[in-house]
Amino acid sequence: MELRGLKSFHYSIFPHLYSRSLLTPSEIAALAEGDEFMFGSYEVQIQNPVDEPNAKQASGKPANTTLQPVQPPAAKISGIRSLKRPFSMVSSGESNPTNRHFVSPCGKIEKHDDWVIDEEEGNIGAGYVEGRIAHRLRPHQKEGIAFLYSRLKNECGGAILADEMGLGKSIQTIATCLALLKNKSLKIDKILIVVPSSLVDNWISEFRKWFPYGKFPAEAIRKVSDLRRHLSYLITPFIVCSYDMVLRYARHLFAIGFDVLICDEAHRLKNSNSKIRIMLENMNIQRRVLLTGTPLQNELAELYSLLDFAAPGKFGTPAEFMTLVEQGDCNELLDEIMLRRGANVNSKSLPPKHEYILYCRPSNLQMKLMEALCEDMFADPLTTILHLRTVANHPSLFLQKSLEIESKPKLREIIVEASKAKQAFTQNSGKLMVLGSLMEAFAQAKERVIVFSNFTQTLDMLESFCQNLAYEVLRLDGAVATKDRQKVIKQFNESKYYNTVLLVSTKTGGTGLNLIGASRLVLFDLDWNPANDLQAMARIWREGQMKTCHIYRLLLTGTIDEKILQRQIKKTGLHTIFDPEAQSAECKFRDEDLMEIFELSGDAESNTHRLLECDCGGDGTTIEEREDEDELEEEQEDIDDEEEKENENENEELDGDREDHEPEKDGNEEAHGNGDETTQDGTPKVSMGELNAWRHYSPESPAFPLFLRSAGFDPEIPPESLTFAMHYTSTF
Repeated sequence: MELRGLKSFHYSIFPHLYSRSLLTPSEIAALAEGDEFMFGSYEVQIQNPVDEPNAKQASGKPANTTLQPVQPPAAKISGIRSLKRPFSMVSSGESNPTNRHFVSPCGKIEKHDDWVIDEEEGNIGAGYVEGRIAHRLRPHQKEGIAFLYSRLKNECGGAILADEMGLGKSIQTIATCLALLKNKSLKIDKILIVVPSSLVDNWISEFRKWFPYGKFPAEAIRKVSDLRRHLSYLITPFIVCSYDMVLRYARHLFAIGFDVLICDEAHRLKNSNSKIRIMLENMNIQRRVLLTGTPLQNELAELYSLLDFAAPGKFGTPAEFMTLVEQGDCNELLDEIMLRRGANVNSKSLPPKHEYILYCRPSNLQMKLMEALCEDMFADPLTTILHLRTVANHPSLFLQKSLEIESKPKLREIIVEASKAKQAFTQNSGKLMVLGSLMEAFAQAKERVIVFSNFTQTLDMLESFCQNLAYEVLRLDGAVATKDRQKVIKQFNESKYYNTVLLVSTKTGGTGLNLIGASRLVLFDLDWNPANDLQAMARIWREGQMKTCHIYRLLLTGTIDEKILQRQIKKTGLHTIFDPEAQSAECKFRDEDLMEIFELSGDAESNTHRLLECDCGGDGTTIEEREDEDELEEEQEDIDDEEEKENENENEELDGDREDHEPEKDGNEEAHGNGDETTQDGTPKVSMGELNAWRHYSPESPAFPLFLRSAGFDPEIPPESLTFAMHYTSTF
């Protein structure tokens, strides 16, 4: 490179480049070894100044000027090598002006030793991750990279990375693929990353975080012109595109010839007959990685489908897979293909998380409408279920369905009465009253908040409601263009106005998004699939969150909302197949009980708590704490007995009393032991380790005001419609 005045000329490597350096002559004269400046879009670091004769001799074009690859020294490798050959800054001409190896500039980042994942073996070279990336990885991420690399170094290798949300599946995948690209013996050049359309920008942002300087290794394909541009030069190793783009341009993508396929939110591929699944299989990419925080959502057949896509044929037919599961021989095979870790592995990086289930009393109008719907159901039961869920959010959402109401005289009568009563809008919904109390408390605490719902109409209603509370409202749902979603997320995370609420559609914004700008999240309604709610809750409790997180589920007491919660609990029993620790959370819901969806019990504090047959009294104590108290009481009784035994006059009387009472006590224990599956009134008993580990609070308990304060409510103004609450704290 020759610096002359305000212009820079680069001869030896990039003769086509010509740029103004924006340096004055005095600044050029002051340059020394190690100094850095911008040359066009490149960041230049001075390796060694040379005198003019040698520079001109080096910049000439002798007969032999081909570039010879120079192996950089260990622990000094930086950036990505070219897909065709490594770059060198040393010419093979007669002069060697520096006689030193070039080291790519990396800003102010310190140099660190490369991390060797896999030693050289036979014809396969060693696998390593660059030091500048490796030193920032957490232990569980290094474990994940080693697992993925061990699978993908084989030509037909496949794996499922099923870590819970927020553990860094993206960087584990990127680092693994970089190691594969650098190992030239594997002959891997092109990697296709397929993601939901809402996450394309997230992945590009992740790449930019790790590659702030130099050549950018990834390209996003958002439209056909992007694809044509890439096909024109084919030098970018990573291609990021949406599932929709794969459906549209599968033939063009197939022509590129990818070596590795990465599928984010891979539970979308659970249907083996879906178009996107068939398209991806037809691309014939042998190495496959599936990323999902919820590998099992509804049934084991879905898990088998994902396993068979990642490693075709390894688990046999669906029937053979079910046999393996029933015989308990599946876990060893799963460990070879799938790696799953919980949030506890990242305990030092995550703040405490508080989860609340808030049971809200239905308004009179809600109960009347639900009773009428259950008595005079629509021809399709699913339609009735949808209407019940709508009424549970707010009656006004159901009243908008005038055509359906016309065919139901009783419903029309209720609506006419409601219009005459002119009751306040908020008071017509128990959940909206509780949400209002929460929003007022959040405003006082200067906390931003996120509210999720499954229904667009509900989000519309909540938008108007929050605006009336003087909140700045942002929306993230299907109506927001994909290209604008990242802007909304950035605006929310960086907002300086604390009274900001982000209204999110569970289906649109429940996966992959980073919403750590808030530490309060409300699920206004639950999803039948617990995985969707778990995905939504993980938007705030993840890497980078600095505040204690509070997550609220709102349920309408004694209605379909509680049935959805109970159904979610039943589904969690499926996860014991790959999470042995979950076996302690045994579920005893019966399918017959969950089918009683059209039964209402709005006068109960909590139907779920009643089915648990918990004897806590709503005072917030857990089973373990009550057992400890019982042990202390028994110890005290033993001490008292010892003292009484010292009195010889009362000793015989005490022994007699004890003999009289012990048989009766044993009989009672046997009677209770036979009633594990039902409550005393014959109704089914629900038992789940997780819910029993939660603290249960009743408004009748003296501990309730303390709960309100810890949950963020104003204890001086308790929410009138709150009938019961459950609280669980996650700390490690």
